[in-house]
Amino acid sequence: MPRQRSRELPEGLFKRGPVYVFRRAIPPELRAKIGRREVFLSLGTTDELEARIRGAVELVRSEQLFHEARESLLLDEAAAGLWERIRSENRLRDLAKRTSSPRGRGGAS
Repeated sequence: MPRQRSRELPEGLFKRGPVYVFRRAIPPELRAKIGRREVFLSLGTTDELEARIRGAVELVRSEQLFHEARESLLLDEAAAGLWERIRSENRLRDLAKRTSSPRGRGGAS
């Protein structure tokens, strides 16, 4: 009798001993923001069908985590750009004040 081949597990789903786990690498550009290299957690089940369901939930959660981290990075970049613009405008304003000061306008010396 031929040995029955197990079905391939979906993305991120692995078996560690008898228990299924979810494991997914965090994209390199998001690692500093998230503070980890991967998402790794036990799904708390030995049942393959239950693990597939829980794994699908964790896949969606990890996508949401990545999306939020990307949004946060964009906001950080926008804030840094805005801060640099404000600093530049302040430097220009200070320079304009210094060049238009009353010194040298024919006042009493």
